[in-house]
Amino acid sequence: MSWMKSVAIVLLLAIPAQNAFAQQGGLADSEMPAAIKALRGEIVALQGELSSYAAGVQSGDKGRRGKSFEAYRKEFEALSGKISSCRERLQHFHDQVTRLYRTMPTSSLYLAARQAYADAKNDFDALASGLALAPRPESLQVAEVRVVDGRLAKHLSRSTPEPAPIKSESSVGRAFIEANDIRYIGKFDSVEVYLITIKDLSYYVLTGIRERIFDSDGKVTEIMRQAILYSEPFPSKQAIGRQTDQHFESVLQQKFTLLGDDPSVSDLVLEELLKARSYARAE
Repeated sequence: MSWMKSVAIVLLLAIPAQNAFAQQGGLADSEMPAAIKALRGEIVALQGELSSYAAGVQSGDKGRRGKSFEAYRKEFEALSGKISSCRERLQHFHDQVTRLYRTMPTSSLYLAARQAYADAKNDFDALASGLALAPRPESLQVAEVRVVDGRLAKHLSRSTPEPAPIKSESSVGRAFIEANDIRYIGKFDSVEVYLITIKDLSYYVLTGIRERIFDSDGKVTEIMRQAILYSEPFPSKQAIGRQTDQHFESVLQQKFTLLGDDPSVSDLVLEELLKARSYARAE
């Protein structure tokens, strides 16, 4: 009988030792308040990340100039994943604090853990609410408009634009890279049409122009040129409120010049155009 009592005493003594570690990574109970405070620090940092993301999306044109649609989508998904991880860990700490309450409800350890949890929970609730209200990347997308009636192709075929002289001190291409806004208008006869705004002036910019090449046997091959055409500048206020079809009509009234910057600048301009193009949603 005495032997059985000894075993029972040993088992009872072992139980607190097992409970001395929270289930997350062998965390000791004494370390729980600090661990919860560390999680709270992550939550506060995520609030800053979420605010930065929301400010970028809500800034409209400036937001689109800063990042591509895919970059915003990945940022939002990453934030959602981090917040979900915080939710799971916070729930784990809730379970551990509840366990402490059952075993040592008046201890200073429980009171410290309970306060740390309450503070972290309040910050997390604010973070979760912020995520629920944050604009999705899809809010920046616009439906792509496509018109194919041959008018732009005919307009461009009337004359072959020549490259403008390169002026290194005032490069048009470099100005496009630093533009205030680059907006994708749509496809007109398979040509991509953009509106670039630089302070009080705007330009229509075309790219993705297709050409038909005839070989010696008369076979026709259609290729897409990476050339960039730009119109004469016009007051930005004239483009305010124009619908897509109105932009296309205006494009038909423009004379275009072939961008004559060096290839490295042209490549950077194409990257900026592609960024603007990424917000188009095909329907």
